[in-house]
Amino acid sequence: MIGTEKGVCAIDKDTQAIKWYQYIGQTYSKPIINKNRVIASNSNGSLYAFDINSGNVQWSCELPYLGLVSNIKHDITCVGSYNICYGINIKDGDTQWKFNTDGKITAPPRIDEKSVYFGSWDGNVYALDISTGKKKWTFNTGWGIDTTPTISDNLVYVGSNDNIFYALDKDNGELIWFYNCKSAIHSSPTVYGEFVFFGSDDGRLYALNKTNGDLEWDFIPEYSLTDDANNYLTTPIISDPIVENSIVYISSKGILYAERLPWS
Repeated sequence: MIGTEKGVCAIDKDTQAIKWYQYIGQTYSKPIINKNRVIASNSNGSLYAFDINSGNVQWSCELPYLGLVSNIKHDITCVGSYNICYGINIKDGDTQWKFNTDGKITAPPRIDEKSVYFGSWDGNVYALDISTGKKKWTFNTGWGIDTTPTISDNLVYVGSNDNIFYALDKDNGELIWFYNCKSAIHSSPTVYGEFVFFGSDDGRLYALNKTNGDLEWDFIPEYSLTDDANNYLTTPIISDPIVENSIVYISSKGILYAERLPWS
């Protein structure tokens, strides 16, 4: 399932043939699949549910601005649209609740079994009850947040434009550890084994110990910031890393890199 500038495209994974194409306009958030249903949004704020086999529209609803769609739990998806997070029932498209922030939401939320987590340009990481939308806790960073949090064990991992990567207790939002980068973070983290991976605008792909935040390894594909005050040249890594079979995949400046982890 692929989102394009024209709509949503379903491709047969065996034959690579297009099964169906729904021309709903440009999709910013990747389509989300749940059983026989595909949830996708367009740049005008329309949210759709399609039958995964036929592409037929099951329902649609209108949001004020483009929607950034989360994963799905308990038949609920959470959609960030401008400064509001919506809890939407994927069976019928009804809004179950909505929560206002004081800044734009620029990355999809993340849901676990009981909560939804997301960042805002008001500088806060939010944790809401997935059933009611009531706030559980907030954690304030030094600047806006453009990344989707990742949850592993009892920690929420998130990077901020204040150059800092945070690990927070998912139950109460308390800071467990943090790591200072040399520039902002626009890359959403991925947890693999005992490590958490993310890219930074300073030109590095980082692998941190997910328990204590120690730097285990970094990868510099091209230019990176250093402690030299005269060094302003960097190649930001803003894509989200994917790790499989001890190989981490990342893109930067139009190039796809595959780097085998040194401890594998």
